[in-house]
Amino acid sequence: MPATHIRRWKTLALTTSAVLVGLTLPTMTATPASATTTAYDSTYYKNAVGKTGSSLKSSLHTIISSQTKISYSAVWNALMVTDQDPNNSNNVILLYSGTSRAKSLNGGDVGDWNREHVWAKS
Repeated sequence: MPATHIRRWKTLALTTSAVLVGLTLPTMTATPASATTTAYDSTYYKNAVGKTGSSLKSSLHTIISSQTKISYSAVWNALMVTDQDPNNSNNVILLYSGTSRAKSLNGGDVGDWNREHVWAKS
């Protein structure tokens, strides 16, 4: 193969490699927001302490029975409240990355957050 063809091939290969590496690198994001938590309630599980089997299951059921259940489709609006960034009320905190993302950027487009990024369906 003539030297000119080799140089062209190397140039093309290096350019292609650079583009592919650039596409696979994670995009730069803002520093993850710091999470805030409420104080630990040491009495929350008190009725389940020391129990096993069906008695434990029954106690845990009683503890969580007052929780509000929402439909999967209603999760969008709920997450905008429950996962709101304490430092920016226009954003939510993503569960896996801790990144703060605009509430308006929800859906399926590139860069959007979705329910599975802040709250697992399963």
